[in-house]
Parts: sequence; C-alpha cells; structure tokens
Amino acid sequence: MGLYSAAETMTWLEQRGLETEDLFESARARILEEKVKRIVTESRIQAYFLQNRRSFDRANLSQLVVGTREQAQELLFQSEDGESFLQLAQTYCLNASSRYNGGYVGWVERAALTAEEEAFVFGAEPGQTGGPFPAGSGWRLLHVWEVAPAELTEDLRSHLANLLFDEWLGEAVKRSDVEVKLWRYLAGDTPT
Repeated sequence: MGLYSAAETMTWLEQRGLETEDLFESARARILEEKVKRIVTESRIQAYFLQNRRSFDRANLSQLVVGTREQAQELLFQSEDGESFLQLAQTYCLNASSRYNGGYVGWVERAALTAEEEAFVFGAEPGQTGGPFPAGSGWRLLHVWEVAPAELTEDLRSHLANLLFDEWLGEAVKRSDVEVKLWRYLAGDTPT
C-alpha cells in the first residue's frame, strides 16, 4: 500500500470512501482470521492429504507441441528410435517458450493433466515419451523425466491449511446472516 504517513493513509482512505475505523476493523478482521485459521488442525490437514494424496503426485515433464496428429506420431517414432527429445522439441515445437528450452515444462501435478495424459505419465518409466495428446489446436508429446509421489511439504501443508480454512469459512458464512462490508469491498465489490 505504501501508507508511510498519516497524510498518505488519510488520502488512501478518502479515495476509497473509508474511514480510519474501517482500516482498524480490517486489521482486526485479519488478526481474527489468522486466529480462526488455527481451527484447521494438523490432524485435519493430514487426513485431507491422505484422502487426496494421489492428486498431489507430480511429474517432471517436457513437451513437444505440433500442429497435426500425424506429425506428432512421426516425432514420437523418431524419439523412440533414439532421437533426442530435447533436439526434436527445439526443432519442431510450435510453442516458442517450450522450443527454446527444449520443451521443458517442469514439475506438474497430476490434476493438471488430462485423464489420458495422466494414465501415460504416471504409468511411464523415466525417459519414456508418449502421445500424441490433444493440445488446444494442436497435438503434443510428453517426455517423462521423473515421477514423484506426493509428500506433505511445508508449502503443501500451508496450501492445505488455507484450502481447509476457506472451506470452513464458506460453510460458516452460509450458516450466518452476518455481512462484512469491508471484506466485500476489499474483494472488489463496490461499497453500498
């Protein structure tokens, strides 16, 4: 925000039709939100992770996107015959950013793939290339570098805590008649 002085703060509030009490209420609400987030216990996070573990599996992938299924099939044969996937992607890939980095996509969660891609990727051996898979107006091959089962890392733990809190909050709001106008305003709604 850049509110370093009282004058800047007052100007910012005036521009938004707010008063200092609104700012204090917003701060209080954020503190309360952090306290309420503690409702999401470690055991709930663990349970959610275990129930949905499979969806957090990841694969380190490269892709090669071309215009036709036939071209993708031909490039798959070349890859299977020993051509370097990196060189094929640098030569033929229609996606400019992928072409320049040899088709490298990086780590992708299972949920980001189509059912057909998921079946191939999570059944493949490292170094295997598969496809062709529909990709927008073209077709793509996927090269699997590595597959990693889901791990409950701190980042994922934090993501799940936020997800579970949002779920809890949504249910609480549905059961409540309380309206918090400032939260709605901060979310982009026009104040009434």
